[in-house]
Amino acid sequence: METNPRPRSRSKILSWALWDWGSASFNAVIITFVFAPYLTKSVAATEEAGSSALGWSTAAAGLIIALVAPAVGTRADAGDGTSYGWASTGIVILTMFGLFFVRDSPEYLWLGLLLIAMGSVFFEFAEVSYNGIMVRITQPDNVGKVSGFGWAWATPAASSSSSSCLCSSSTEVGLFDAGDEGGMRFRVVAALSAVWFAIFALPVLLTAPSAKASSPAQGHQGVHRRLCRARPPPRADVEGGAPDAALLHRLGCLP
Repeated sequence: METNPRPRSRSKILSWALWDWGSASFNAVIITFVFAPYLTKSVAATEEAGSSALGWSTAAAGLIIALVAPAVGTRADAGDGTSYGWASTGIVILTMFGLFFVRDSPEYLWLGLLLIAMGSVFFEFAEVSYNGIMVRITQPDNVGKVSGFGWAWATPAASSSSSSCLCSSSTEVGLFDAGDEGGMRFRVVAALSAVWFAIFALPVLLTAPSAKASSPAQGHQGVHRRLCRARPPPRADVEGGAPDAALLHRLGCLP
């Protein structure tokens, strides 16, 4: 008797969605509402200088993402994204923990900017791998629903985490009675955000399928091979010659 695979995958779908819940602490708390404003207003010598430096570091991170993320996506589509997701998520969490050491003094500005830029780059890499996992935990006709389910988890998580952290950082005494000396109440928020992300990222990293691409139909080589089958390689211009075998191998037209 044929069994329905969907009920067995519900726990994996829930684990997958929890990563979105945890990652909201990076986007909402670190990048948008709490720590980036702390860098520009409290750490930098002036808010204008801090905003300018943050803009340049963000642009540099965006350039790296644009250049490297497609290659990461190719590996994720080929079924080898889980290890990248592990590593990238771990690096993001470490950068968030590292922000605890950024005191409210101008000499710490570049440390904070470097950690936020690194976190932004590896967050995008982790998200590419995370999205690649989705197609391996559900059926093709259910991908849209699963994607929406994960997005729906991220929205209340961002609201709750940012609201609680904003309330803590806007008072003279923050979480765990952290005072304003050295920017401690902001630094504690960064460390707790890292813990939040780590807790909710673990389920999908521990349960996600990590099967390698098992056939040429998967990954970027599969694309080239399908193109070669659809349109055979051209003959050599010199009569009696043969196409470059090494080139055809790199394109995936030859095994």
